[in-house]
Amino acid sequence: MRGLLRVLRVTALLFLLLFVGGAAWIAGTTEGARWLLHTVSRLTEIEITARTVEGQLLDRLGLGGVRIGLAERNVEIDRLDLRLLPFHMLLGRVDIEELAVKGVRIQDDAPRTPLS
Repeated sequence: MRGLLRVLRVTALLFLLLFVGGAAWIAGTTEGARWLLHTVSRLTEIEITARTVEGQLLDRLGLGGVRIGLAERNVEIDRLDLRLLPFHMLLGRVDIEELAVKGVRIQDDAPRTPLS
């Protein structure tokens, strides 16, 4: 029985270390931010791409050549710079401290409805 408890503790510790390491990689590296954008696009109906990704979520994140697509609507942004409060994400909130956007184009090809 003690052997089983020890194996469970070691397994739980390994999963915790993997989770913390993965979260640190996503929030603290440019590649992690790029992976997050790709994953959001893959798991949702929103397609998000960025030609350039600079910085990380823990500090400042800069995106160039951003394209956001949802159904018949598309948004293109030449440059998007933001500074998040990343620890608020642990509470399930996305708080943006600073946001700068340059060159925004919105295309809405959705059919017109009586209320639009």
